[in-house]
Parts: sequence; C-alpha cells; structure tokens
Amino acid sequence: MCTQRSGSRPSGIGMLIAGKDDQGCHLYQTCPSGNLYNHSAAAIGARSQASKTFLEKHMDRFHNLSLTELTTLALQALKEATTDPISDMSCSVAVVGDGSPFRILEHEELSAFITRLELDVN
Repeated sequence: MCTQRSGSRPSGIGMLIAGKDDQGCHLYQTCPSGNLYNHSAAAIGARSQASKTFLEKHMDRFHNLSLTELTTLALQALKEATTDPISDMSCSVAVVGDGSPFRILEHEELSAFITRLELDVN
C-alpha cells in the first residue's frame, strides 16, 4: 500500500499487525507518520512504556515459552501499564503462530488467564 499521500493512510492512529508467512511470524507497528517497524514484542498507546520495559526484560525467554506462558506474559505486560484491574471486558488477546491460525480468545478463556494471573500475584 502506498502511504506517501495523506489520503492513503489512517489519520492519527497507530496499529500493531501480527501475521505469519513462509518465513515465520511477524509483528509490525504502523505509526501515524507512515513509518513501519518490525518487532519481536511491542506495546503502543498511553502508558505503554511500562509494558515495553517489561517485555524487553523478558524477551530472551520468548522462544522457549508455550502459548499459555506467552499469553500470561502479555497480560502481565499490560498489567504493568495500568493501575486499574484488567478484566475480559477491558482487554482482548489474539494469537497467531505456527500451527495456530489467527483467533481472538473467547471471554471465558481470557477470564481464566486473568484469574490465574491474579492468583499468582497474590
């Protein structure tokens, strides 16, 4: 997609785009400026720096973790950025990877992750 003209790009938003191809899994960040960045892990939005710092500290473990452990780590990173409790109504999780087509976790499945996360913290 050509983004050199302002009418071709979303105005004032950033996005994280995840996908998989023959070369593996990819995570890209688009910026309102039109820049595109490739990441191993990313967080965007208000107060995202705490999440980024958390993910950077744990990045060397990513390749050895199961999907369950990666999902828990992502929720922990989200929790680092907010003082409000996280719930299945305030966040959503999508997964994609080798042998796993893109899917958004159902509320019940996400709620179980959050409950386990809260139990581990307390």
